[in-house]
Amino acid sequence: MKYIEKPIANIMRSGLIESQHFGSVVAVDFDGNMVAYYGNPYRKTFLRSAEKPLQAIPTYSDLACMKFFGFNSRERAYMVASHNGERYHQEIGRSVQKKLGITNKDMKCGIHPPLDTITADEMRGNNEPFTELCHNCSGNHMVMIALSKFKGWGIDNYTDPGHPYQQEVLKWVSLFSGVPKRRIGIGSDGCTAPVHYLTLYEMALCFARFSKPERLVELPNPDNLDISHGIKAMKQIMSDYWAHPEIIGGRNRLCTILNRIGRGRFFTKEGGEALHMVGIADQGVGLIVKITDGDALWRVANTVLIETLVQLELITPKEFELIKKEKIHYKPDLSKQVGGRFQSVQPVFKIHKLHGWD
Repeated sequence: MKYIEKPIANIMRSGLIESQHFGSVVAVDFDGNMVAYYGNPYRKTFLRSAEKPLQAIPTYSDLACMKFFGFNSRERAYMVASHNGERYHQEIGRSVQKKLGITNKDMKCGIHPPLDTITADEMRGNNEPFTELCHNCSGNHMVMIALSKFKGWGIDNYTDPGHPYQQEVLKWVSLFSGVPKRRIGIGSDGCTAPVHYLTLYEMALCFARFSKPERLVELPNPDNLDISHGIKAMKQIMSDYWAHPEIIGGRNRLCTILNRIGRGRFFTKEGGEALHMVGIADQGVGLIVKITDGDALWRVANTVLIETLVQLELITPKEFELIKKEKIHYKPDLSKQVGGRFQSVQPVFKIHKLHGWD
């Protein structure tokens, strides 16, 4: 069968189609069976920040390291987040830095204003400088620094793909995806951390296996990864997503709402260029949603994710109504965007459910 990307959402102006976004959706179970799809599940792209749960496994699975630094649940959630940079996010970051014995200068994520515009405006008004702790990936960098310091690997080049920490991440990505390490493309994310290049199908498979970690013992393990400790790490990461959804994202973030709703059922993480990941823990299924053009204005990505969850019956009608009350995630008001007046978002796809979808 030939798979092609198809229109996934229209931008309507005065009731008529003005623009179209194309995209793809794929759901895969632990055994690699594609159980639902739309568009092209074999399109390749980067995992971007949706990879953060995978990138944290080497540190989380080293129990001696975690015990040595004594991270609490809020700090653990911070280290797998793409947070808003709100005041409490920055405070948690300072706490982790203190435990690690590092400063902003040791972090290679760079600096940008907090994603939360209220915090950013407040800091500007107070003439407060933006720092690495405002960066949405700051916690992700600290989780890499933690094991690197504990193991004595050095932190001057911890984002280099050849660094021991990044090599450990690559091993786990290979295990989950079934793709040999030599065949996995590697790029640099916006925060300078390595990010991996896979098909959407392979990404979904990664999170299917992450979501059902007790079955990892069934997979070939050529790199002799510590599966027993890895299983504990993955369960802890999912638990941290559900325990502190406000830390994972923050004010007005869909990922925060969905991780709160999905507690015990599914967890979700967004990535750059309009990529969304959902790990469906109670089914052992991974789900990837991708808008082909990257949705630079972030107009349709959240609507498409929510529509996907509705079509696959992963959220209830009551939960759907709760999300719609926010009025910014599903079919958002585009009037405040340049030229946005009279525009609206209309999802136009129907997911194909295959044999095996529960």
